[in-house]
Amino acid sequence: MQKIKSSWFRFWAAVLAFVGVMHSKDADAARKTVTVTCGGTQSTDQIHVTSAECKLESTTTTSISLGDGGTVQCYCDDTTLLQYQMTCSKSTTYDANSEIAYTIWSLSNTRGTCKAECTVGATRSCSTSSYTGTQTCNVFGTWNTCNKTSCKSGYLLIDDTCYPECTVDDGTGFEITIYEGSSSSSTEA
Repeated sequence: MQKIKSSWFRFWAAVLAFVGVMHSKDADAARKTVTVTCGGTQSTDQIHVTSAECKLESTTTTSISLGDGGTVQCYCDDTTLLQYQMTCSKSTTYDANSEIAYTIWSLSNTRGTCKAECTVGATRSCSTSSYTGTQTCNVFGTWNTCNKTSCKSGYLLIDDTCYPECTVDDGTGFEITIYEGSSSSSTEA
């Protein structure tokens, strides 16, 4: 009996190892490294163009060209959902001595770092001074803002906003600040 268990264990271990290898090959095939160019096709004496590599999902292209303000979301690796965003920007400098303007194109990482503070898709509880809620980890590995689920004690939910409760002559109401230094009270509807 021991020999049969051992054989079955080796069989399933081999099957699971094969499936793991196939899965990682599928992931490699699905994501492709492309060259992202910011600011044109080539640098000149007065124009500096920059480029970087980026992993994209299911693409047939080998390069992408971005203009000023253009963005691209890149995967950090071949297996996770974690991403970062690169943005192309243009700046111009002027050399007063030579009276020549130089254009510099640059790619910068504007969102995500590939060092996640959370697992993509994970959720957690969160709260503010007036409500509790949940947060979801986005594809950049950071937590989205707190999504309100309920108001804390002492607050009333009205039109998706938690207002502080207050006592008015005819019962419980809520208080809204109209402008700095003033407030208005109303009875609960």
